[in-house]
Amino acid sequence: MRNVMGYPIKFSKKNRGYYYEGSAPTLGSVVLNEGELFALFVGRKVLAQYRGTPYENALRSAFEKIRAALTDDVELYLDEWERKLSFDVGGVMDVDPEIFAKLQEAVDCGFRIRMFYYTAYRDERTWREIDPYFLFNIDGEWYLVGFCHLRKQLRTFMPGRIEEIELTDKVFKPPAELTLTDFLRDAFRVEVRVGQVPQNVRVRFSPEQARYIRERRWHSSQAIEEQPDGSVILNLTVVGEKELIRWVLRYGADAEILEPAALRDKVKEITGRMVSIYSGES
Repeated sequence: MRNVMGYPIKFSKKNRGYYYEGSAPTLGSVVLNEGELFALFVGRKVLAQYRGTPYENALRSAFEKIRAALTDDVELYLDEWERKLSFDVGGVMDVDPEIFAKLQEAVDCGFRIRMFYYTAYRDERTWREIDPYFLFNIDGEWYLVGFCHLRKQLRTFMPGRIEEIELTDKVFKPPAELTLTDFLRDAFRVEVRVGQVPQNVRVRFSPEQARYIRERRWHSSQAIEEQPDGSVILNLTVVGEKELIRWVLRYGADAEILEPAALRDKVKEITGRMVSIYSGES
């Protein structure tokens, strides 16, 4: 940079390093084409929906700095996109930005955390020590995977349910063979419990709903059986019983669990309670 670009760079024997003499020069502008700018715009809009994390304000600030250096013609593009494009990830849980920042630091640096956590299905709060391995986001919701020293196994947590958090001086190394992809491979979505064995699940969808089921890949294990009446049977090999039940119930009478029998019986029991509620018998 000193020889080619003529920047006033000096060497100091005392400090054993190089430094700028006077103010550092401004580097050249980064030129973005329309496609790149649009991709950046979309990324900013999508990530800004992840409310309650440091990313929202930081990304907005970075984008505005880039925007300030753009020409008036490009500004017109941005104004049009701002007016016509919107993204919403739906109802997601807010995460305290300070808690999220500490989580990110713990994952990056390998610090064990101590957290006061609310477990919704037990309706209880407990202090836990966790070795946090991974942070990930699905459908706008943040999740944490880590080794829970209270339960002595890997668990999935929701940062939005962490009420207090402390970084400890204990460090850890995640198992070298463990990856987030491997951990979630058998999960229908995010529900994973150590020791669970994937089960074969068969769900029949009505002809009306079948056209939408064919459009998507619901899981890497899926196989679709076409039926003579236009319905389909979706086959999955997964864990995550509670998530499966909630997902199937979304489709009402257009979805029917065929196998396994135990899962079918649980849905039957739930729908029976629903009938009682809506018929005024409860």
